Amino acid sequence: MDNMKKNNGVIIMNAQIKINQVPKEKYYKGKKGTYLNVVVTAYENPDNFGQNVTITEPQSQEEREAKKPKNYWGNGNVVFSSGNVGVIPKEVVTDYKAEPVASENNDLPWD
Repeated sequence: MDNMKKNNGVIIMNAQIKINQVPKEKYYKGKKGTYLNVVVTAYENPDNFGQNVTITEPQSQEEREAKKPKNYWGNGNVVFSSGNVGVIPKEVVTDYKAEPVASENNDLPWD
């Protein structure tokens, strides 16, 4: 978190995820809790509902190359942007290898 304090660029988004559309096998246990990988995309212009943020299921390279349709899990909008946010180099991003959450005896609040 200390690196975030040093950053001058920021984008703040307000978004919602439709939990009932996310298959339980997409949740996984990590070191500090239960997680869900998502892709958050912000667009320059809003859609017909005034929203410019989408939340989708991550796709593999093969799925992207095959032009497989995205699974949309949520949406929202950008509420603030400093305009100075950079891209993190790919070699910094980690590939998560965690076990999925079992559908029984988990700590998800909506079960």
